[in-house]
Amino acid sequence: MNNRYLSNAIIAGIIMFFSLGRGEMIPFAVTSVLVAVFIFLTVSNSRSGGEQISGIIQAGGRS
Repeated sequence: MNNRYLSNAIIAGIIMFFSLGRGEMIPFAVTSVLVAVFIFLTVSNSRSGGEQISGIIQAGGRS
């Protein structure tokens, strides 16, 4: 089950990388952080609840 979540997160991260990189010219560091956060959210979401997720998204959006 976890392999499916990870593969979906990686595919979605690649799609996010190309769409953000071409569309808004965001630096590579920001997109890589978004991909890493997205994968972490997917793994943590399969394990536990979603209270930490909102805080992580807010912290990632500010930085």
